[in-house]
Amino acid sequence: MAEKNRTVSLAFETMYKSLGQGEKIGISGSLKEIGGWNPKKCAIGNEFPYGSGRWIIRLALPPLESLEWKWVVVSRDGCHVLRWEERANRVQSTGVSNGRIIAPWNSTTSFVPDDKTSKLYSKLVHSTVSRFP
Repeated sequence: MAEKNRTVSLAFETMYKSLGQGEKIGISGSLKEIGGWNPKKCAIGNEFPYGSGRWIIRLALPPLESLEWKWVVVSRDGCHVLRWEERANRVQSTGVSNGRIIAPWNSTTSFVPDDKTSKLYSKLVHSTVSRFP
């Protein structure tokens, strides 16, 4: 039962500087945690550091789920989408590792596992490889 409640912690990151006063960056997509394609229920990010244009959205998502999503620019109150990312939906799996999903606006997505996950994965791979001749 505990395995069913397991999540992966993912930090979605992008750079987006041309925002008006109070506008925010969010993620809208296929999973309920990001609104089920209802942009009024999207996950809203935080700009860090403030004024830098670097937006981060930290989410706990179910592992091994197929995910389609896009960045959106939303009004301060989150009620209005001002802009959708102008590209095909991003498609990926949530995987089993915690980490960062670096996804520049309208560009390619990359996944960077966190240090603990990387070390655990590396240890697992090396121990598995050493068992086989």
